[in-house]
Amino acid sequence: MGDEVTDPHSNQEILSVCLRMLDKTNIKEFFFDFVNLERATGESIAMAIIESLKQHHVDINKVRGQCYDGASCMSSNNVGVQARIKQVSPFALYVPLPQS
Repeated sequence: MGDEVTDPHSNQEILSVCLRMLDKTNIKEFFFDFVNLERATGESIAMAIIESLKQHHVDINKVRGQCYDGASCMSSNNVGVQARIKQVSPFALYVPLPQS
């Protein structure tokens, strides 16, 4: 799961990454990483997620789901984060976050 926000103090785009994992019979969800972004585009966010997983030795080929808000840079079928992650990890099904 990923969501980006602009830090109002530094005007820096920051991506929060959380993971949900299955450990035998228990589902565990936890904060994973904060990543400073150069830009908030689908390409830059997807590359930041891929690099964060790589740095922490998480095999992206084992990813089975991804969840983001409905912003076009996240959800676009062509250039969004979910489409770019799916190119690298074809079994990573995209599920949008519910709107509140």
